[in-house]
Amino acid sequence: MLTDPNALFVDKNFLIIDDFQGMRTLMREMLKTFGVKNIDTVTNGIEAIASLEKNKYDVVLCDFNLGTGKNGQQLLEEAKHRDLVGLSTAWVIITAEKTADMVFGAAEYMPDDYILKPVNEATMRHRLEKVIARKTVLVNIEKAMRVKNHARVVALCDELMASNKNSAAPNGPGVR
Repeated sequence: MLTDPNALFVDKNFLIIDDFQGMRTLMREMLKTFGVKNIDTVTNGIEAIASLEKNKYDVVLCDFNLGTGKNGQQLLEEAKHRDLVGLSTAWVIITAEKTADMVFGAAEYMPDDYILKPVNEATMRHRLEKVIARKTVLVNIEKAMRVKNHARVVALCDELMASNKNSAAPNGPGVR
């Protein structure tokens, strides 16, 4: 039985944050080829925060350098601090920056992935498939946390840990 290669993407809400129109268009078109229908784009941190306040996104694709104002790393920190993104929201920093300081600085705020430009369709699809799969298992835990059902949170976390112990992943959960 063949499965739809775009099934993972179809019902997801994406936010693209990039100050360069050409990059926003390129990423939007890539996402459309994956079957994504819900895509918002913004050009800077102020617009991004406003959009995150109004909408729930499954995936945020954020450039590191956003021109004047906050960079992608600072934006991620603010979004987490203000609870605008949850456990199940994937935050992917996409940038041409390769300096060690920038990479380690971005890692401190724990983006879910970090992709270097230029990015092609195959790389984008592969990386998004992996990050969405990792985040999907956290949806129910996040829902239980939001309604303060602590017993459910613990039970779901126990299930997740048990399933990870039984899987063939020698490096444990969350290891990329």
